[in-house]
This record gives sequence, C-alpha cells and structure tokens, in this order.
Amino acid sequence: RVVGEDGTVAPRFLRQGINAALNADRFAYVSEGDTLFGGVRSAGSQLETAALAIDGDVESFWEPDRDSPLRDWFLEMDLGRAVIADKIRVIFPDTTGARPFTFFSVFTSPGVPVSFGGGKRIVFDRVGKTINNNTMRVVEFELEVKDDPEQKFSPVRFVRFEATGRTPDAALAEIEVDAVGFNLSSK
Repeated sequence: RVVGEDGTVAPRFLRQGINAALNADRFAYVSEGDTLFGGVRSAGSQLETAALAIDGDVESFWEPDRDSPLRDWFLEMDLGRAVIADKIRVIFPDTTGARPFTFFSVFTSPGVPVSFGGGKRIVFDRVGKTINNNTMRVVEFELEVKDDPEQKFSPVRFVRFEATGRTPDAALAEIEVDAVGFNLSSK
C-alpha cells in the first residue's frame, strides 16, 4: 500500500506475469563478505555461454560440452532474490546442431541455506516429474507449495536444470520463471 502526504492509503500496483530470470543480474546481495549478483550460479560445462539460457533470446542457447560426463550437463541460476512463482518454463532450440534435451529434470529452491556436512548448502526439490523422451520445444512446470498442492505457487530463488540422459546436439535456449509481482526481498 502507498500512504499519501495527506495520510490517505491507496493500493500499490504489483506487476503480474514477469519473467524473474531476465533481471536476476540486477539484484545484489552479500554472502560471506562478498557482494554477489543474481544470474548463472554454476554450470557443469560451458560456463562461458550459460548466460545465454537467461538472456530473453530464444535464438541463443547454452549447450553442454558433448565430451563432458553427464553429471556436468547442468545449469544453475540464482534469481538474486526470492520470488513468488507459479510456473517454470524451459525453451529449447530446434535447429541444425541444436535440439531439445530428451531427458531432464528441473529443480527449485527458495534459497534458505541448510547446515549439514560441515557447511551451508542449498537444498533443491524437483519440480514435477523427470522428463523422458521429450521432443517439445517448450516444457512448462506448474508450481505448488510443498505439501499443499492446492496452493499453485512457490517461493523460488534458485533454479537448476539437469540432464538425466544424453541427447545428441542438446541445447537450452531459455529458462523462464513466471513470477507474481516483483520479489519477496532483495536483501
């Protein structure tokens, strides 16, 4: 809500349907004394081109190194803040030399670090089922509150895309996070 100079209270407009991945790099936070920004957090291979999967351009794409082990065929992004999201969308190219991943999973985390094994780690939950034999260019995952499927949204800060099988010429054009409003907290 917005309070006017005369003391009147008015509702505040919240944009709906934003892709929270597009501006992840605008959100800074401090972790262990370092100022970090949202964006690609890690990739098992081809880190130098991983940002192409969140640049808003479906014609550009990230491809894992074909010679790296399957465990390195992943990409992880940090939205830079937690958002209330209702859908994750993965978009694949379908052109010469770049095809949709056939076998993959998508995971999310609200970003609350959990202490175990001598350090703090981010715990992810798989969204939907593991995808097998995919041929579609666009795959959408509806989100819901864990343990309450009636609530069709979820807090999301981190998204992980992970191949679960090899696909010749596999490539990922975009990961989109449909968020309601702006963000929960940018601090």
